[in-house]
Amino acid sequence: MEWEDEKFELLQIQFHHPSEHTVNGKTFPMEIHLVQRSGDHAYIVIGVFAKYGKSNDIIQQLWKDIPTQIDKKNSCKRSSH
Repeated sequence: MEWEDEKFELLQIQFHHPSEHTVNGKTFPMEIHLVQRSGDHAYIVIGVFAKYGKSNDIIQQLWKDIPTQIDKKNSCKRSSH
């Protein structure tokens, strides 16, 4: 991602169940944090609330690629769409 002419690389995806934050006092089943870092080690974290709904092919692929061991790194296959 790019913000104010600085490039950030996705470093981690964190899942919190239930959400750590609220909107108008309401929690969500899950909160996803996209932790990104720039070359000079500045960080941006984007939080996304998630709730139950229909199956999503992109999310299903992400679940398949999540490491199952601590400190193990996996690469996600990029989709063509």
